[in-house]
Amino acid sequence: MLTALILASKLVTVTLEPTDDIWVYPHASEQVEDTFLRVWGSDGQAVQEPDPGMSASWSLVKFDLGEVKQDGKLTKAVLVLTHAPKVGVTVKESADAPIEARAVEAGFTERLWDFREAEKFSPEGKANEILGTGAIQAVVEGKPTLIEVDLMKGPAPFATLLKSKLGSTDKKLAMALTSKIDPEGSNNARIYKFYSRAAEKVELRPKLMLTFSPE
Repeated sequence: MLTALILASKLVTVTLEPTDDIWVYPHASEQVEDTFLRVWGSDGQAVQEPDPGMSASWSLVKFDLGEVKQDGKLTKAVLVLTHAPKVGVTVKESADAPIEARAVEAGFTERLWDFREAEKFSPEGKANEILGTGAIQAVVEGKPTLIEVDLMKGPAPFATLLKSKLGSTDKKLAMALTSKIDPEGSNNARIYKFYSRAAEKVELRPKLMLTFSPE
């Protein structure tokens, strides 16, 4: 028990907010001030080629790793998202079609975003590129609905990706958030809609939480 307490006291958790986040959709206009990001799929697919008539949508988040010091082993990595108050996805639907995190290039910015560049930051849609998934666990009136994407449980190795980005010149990490959730027949209610970094309340914004333990 004492050993466990000592180990816990040495765990270091770093919490990061996105420097940029984008809703990738042809009709999304104001990226800087939009309070929400949105994600949905179509025809059983989470990713489609971006074009003006696209019937699926994904979002991008980018983090600056400049302040992250990896002095130990990465033991936990979670992306925390807070859903909008009106939730159109049931717990079962979310379990069947969770949020997926996929690595993408980090060369985008909110202020200079042009949908014509979307293809540069589009994931391939392959299952083996998923870093982790997260689903709605419960919807309780009056309480925030959280989605925690466990980045350590995907087929793609997040720890390897993080190490690579920490060793890069710009130290930027970007992910595309996708899902197979399909709004068809729901009057467009069955989508994921969660707060962006533009949310007024800090606690509602996306957060990347990285926990390191001594080697």
